[in-house]
Amino acid sequence: MSEMITPVGVFEELRFVWELFAAELILLFPFARAKSRVGWRITFSVLILGVCAQFYFMIWQNRGELPLILYYSTILTWYLFLVLLSLLLARYCFSLTFSDAVYIVTAGYSAQHVVYVTVHEVLAKGIMTDLSRYLWLYIILSVLVCTLWYYIVYLLFNKNLSLCGGRISKDTWKGMMRQLFSLVILMVSTFTCQHIFEQSAEMRYYAALLDLLLCTLILANQFSLCRVSLETKEKAILTQMWNDSAHFYSVSKELIETVNRKSHDMKHILNALEHADGEERQRFIDDTRKDIEAYQQVVRTDYEDLNTILSEKNLYCENRGIHLNCNVSDVPEGIVSALDLYILLGNAVDNAIECVSCLADQKKKVITLNAGRAGAFISIQINNYYEGQLKMQDGFPVTSKSGKYYHGFGLKSIRSIAVKYGGDISIDTENGIFSLQIMIPMV
Repeated sequence: MSEMITPVGVFEELRFVWELFAAELILLFPFARAKSRVGWRITFSVLILGVCAQFYFMIWQNRGELPLILYYSTILTWYLFLVLLSLLLARYCFSLTFSDAVYIVTAGYSAQHVVYVTVHEVLAKGIMTDLSRYLWLYIILSVLVCTLWYYIVYLLFNKNLSLCGGRISKDTWKGMMRQLFSLVILMVSTFTCQHIFEQSAEMRYYAALLDLLLCTLILANQFSLCRVSLETKEKAILTQMWNDSAHFYSVSKELIETVNRKSHDMKHILNALEHADGEERQRFIDDTRKDIEAYQQVVRTDYEDLNTILSEKNLYCENRGIHLNCNVSDVPEGIVSALDLYILLGNAVDNAIECVSCLADQKKKVITLNAGRAGAFISIQINNYYEGQLKMQDGFPVTSKSGKYYHGFGLKSIRSIAVKYGGDISIDTENGIFSLQIMIPMV
């Protein structure tokens, strides 16, 4: 005969899914970008979790019909399903990779289980054995302990997660399987401790202590993973800054030399103009005007940050006999920061310059840059000729001719920036033309 479902039993099941999702939310808000109408998405997720949690009683009421090992395996599988459901709902509410979602859920489960062991095992079943008879007191105590502990977890993780920029690890099969395996092992271990707590009065508090230590260790591990990710990114930024500093020095030196050369030439031209007749003087004026108009046509846009970047790159190409052809129209400001735009376009054009500089045919020393709106996206496409065989490795091209040029340089940085704004890149290498397409959503 099946037993009655009690209000305390209903609360126990709601407690698990709602405490778990709350733990995930305090980690998600400083870390990931919330999707549109996130309030409604969270409300829907809470309701779905609450409804699904009640299906537990279908297993519980029929537990007498199942062998003990099968019953516990079924219960473990059920709670694993709820945890994975919370993972999917976390991705429904926030923009994050699957690997990062597993990271958040693992940390959230560890934080939630500390509350469970403290309130629902040690207090309710150990020290205050009649606590569950007073449902409202039971609920208030659970909320208080949960709020206090989650606030501590938030303080520990908030700063580091907010600095991660919405990304800790990439989605690779090995990485995803490794993290999922860790989550399953964590749940099996905590359920084993719970079973020992229920079955052995002598080992009860040792099992609870082991459970708490295990969850604390996992939280410490997740914190360390976050710190390692930050340190890796900081190292990459410092390397990029060092490379940029060296590049800026080189470019500034060239600009100064160009200005000095133009100034020196201008002195001789002015001296010549003093003695030139009207026709020669007019010819010089016309030629100079054409040069200025051609320069402005190449680099002039309505976006001042783009003007600065393209002006520098155009002068750099001009000094090397490379033709930079730009077609920029209707690019909205404010979508991509000036610094990220400089790094993105700078790396893309520098890659193209590196490539065409090695070409013997002067007619192929051409770089085409097209930028503008494409539906709901900002589209940036850079095309250039190349020679040799390019092979794809981990989504990036590498050349088979070592030492000639490495066209993959900077592409990882470009993709990282595109992904940061919710976009991505695509690469095409057909017909001897290397084409890099960058798509960034405008919302």
